[in-house]
Amino acid sequence: MPTMQRVEDGPYGGYGGSYYKAEHGAHKIKKIDAWGRSYDGYDVVNGFQFTWDDGYTGPLVGQKNPNIHKTFEFGDNEMITSMTIRAGHNEGYVDAIEFDTNKRRHYEVGGKGGEPNIIKGEDLGNGEWIGAEGRDRIHGADAVVDSIKCLVPNFGDGEVLAGHVTSIK
Repeated sequence: MPTMQRVEDGPYGGYGGSYYKAEHGAHKIKKIDAWGRSYDGYDVVNGFQFTWDDGYTGPLVGQKNPNIHKTFEFGDNEMITSMTIRAGHNEGYVDAIEFDTNKRRHYEVGGKGGEPNIIKGEDLGNGEWIGAEGRDRIHGADAVVDSIKCLVPNFGDGEVLAGHVTSIK
């Protein structure tokens, strides 16, 4: 049986806020709820919450905004083929999260500011998204997601051309 390892892409964004980790073992994210907002003159990611394939809903990262709410639910055998995280380079916030899937669907929340960080190929592991970690300012003065590191599984011997690999137990 192959060993499951994970590929970590990022972090993207700044260093403010408090640490968060939104992960549920090796379970695949089934549903994403994310909220955007205008902050400091930019459209940014205000918060997000994952629901995994076993029905577990993780903690809210950041905050909800009822005016800008985007939901995405992965279908059977649906994988991410390309992901872009728009964010400041070691500063600022997560401006946007967007991705495309093998079912020709597109998801996007946030704005067009920040530097586009394109994740594809080996950096996407097997194309399933299992979690994220980073910093958010929910405990600070403001409520936006400051940074994100995307976690995707990689099956095999762990050789990855780019990204950092750690074992999942």
